[in-house]
Amino acid sequence: MDCKELTNWIEKFSSKKNLIFSPSLDAASQAMALKSEMESVFDGLNLPNRIRYREKLAAAKGYSYIGPFVENGLARAETRDGKFCYVDKTGQKIIQKELGTSIEAIGPFVDGLALIKLYNNNCYFIDKKGEKVLPVEKNAMYWNAYSFENGRAFVDYPPWAFVDTSGQIIKGTEQEDITLIQSDSVFLGDIFEVNYQSDEDGQPSLIDRDFDHSINWNHLYEDVESFSEGMGIKKILIPDALQKKFNIPEYQTLGYIFIDRDGKQKLPKSHESEINFYLSVLRPFEEGIAKIVDLDHKTKYIDHEGNEVFKRN
Repeated sequence: MDCKELTNWIEKFSSKKNLIFSPSLDAASQAMALKSEMESVFDGLNLPNRIRYREKLAAAKGYSYIGPFVENGLARAETRDGKFCYVDKTGQKIIQKELGTSIEAIGPFVDGLALIKLYNNNCYFIDKKGEKVLPVEKNAMYWNAYSFENGRAFVDYPPWAFVDTSGQIIKGTEQEDITLIQSDSVFLGDIFEVNYQSDEDGQPSLIDRDFDHSINWNHLYEDVESFSEGMGIKKILIPDALQKKFNIPEYQTLGYIFIDRDGKQKLPKSHESEINFYLSVLRPFEEGIAKIVDLDHKTKYIDHEGNEVFKRN
């Protein structure tokens, strides 16, 4: 199925609320038939077309974004007015419970639980019914938290520690003397920026989900927004000469690059004699693909090598 066929197919199926597969089917059966048909088509797509599917479905259903479909075919979605919900592969909302208006972001379902972050940085986890399940105490909130991965989540209760899906602290993971600096990578982060209160110089440190402290902090990590799939998004100052060369508006003074765990620039590819950067990173790496705007002001989908994986349509 090429992009044009995919677009036509989604417009056809998403625009019909009462699609008739057979006159003998009642409304509930019609809905199930539609869901089965759309899931079958989605599961047969390659990765680039799965991304196209999500974008076309978001546009057809009035969402600004639909994320990757993960556990049980669920994806997080954001409406055009900034509200959040979870949808299935037909674009239908699958958690009817209102998540509230004070939510800053939501995470994907991992290990049966999804992270909800409020504007005050407080966090909690919900199940697939939309019910708050962690922390288990009725009115309690985590001061900050990261999504589950392999049955454990990094949370600040305090202290910072890993908890299992029942909310129990995993022994030996408590970190009594750290405070988290970087909190904007709540859902995709695999490296955390922290301050050790015992450090006399107050220098930040970097740790990963296994509390590996071998990642040495240096100036290369300054202005790094978040890490995902081992790639950090770093802001850089655009030189005046390049601003004019690439017709970049005067108000845009920052460009973006991807760095690895050693702080070295990975993308875009660059030589010692030149500065290379992206005008914007619209989506960090998810499922091996990131969405960027290059110096030609073109929006592209790239892989970990910086190769364009498919043309935007």
